[in-house]
Amino acid sequence: MKDRYFQWSWFGEWLLALISCAGVYGVAYHVPLITQHFWWLVFALIVGTSILRLRSENLKSQLKQLTTKQRLLVRCLMVLFTVPLAAGVLVNAANISGIWATN
Repeated sequence: MKDRYFQWSWFGEWLLALISCAGVYGVAYHVPLITQHFWWLVFALIVGTSILRLRSENLKSQLKQLTTKQRLLVRCLMVLFTVPLAAGVLVNAANISGIWATN
């Protein structure tokens, strides 16, 4: 099960990234895409997969092979990849930008 998750995790991460970019586009251009509940689901998936990725045995074994500076670089890249997407989706889902106007 763990190996199967690891094989699909990167595909899933990039798919979530593409969906998240659509959410960020929606916020930037004030275009409501799909539904607000969908974006809450995407936000939960981003957080959940990030936690699973960090707890992955494969990632831990790969990080053990790196120096401290390399490990820090990898973690910073992971944060730089995930946080902006998660923040944009959160803004979309929580209606902070007012994109889901209630009439």
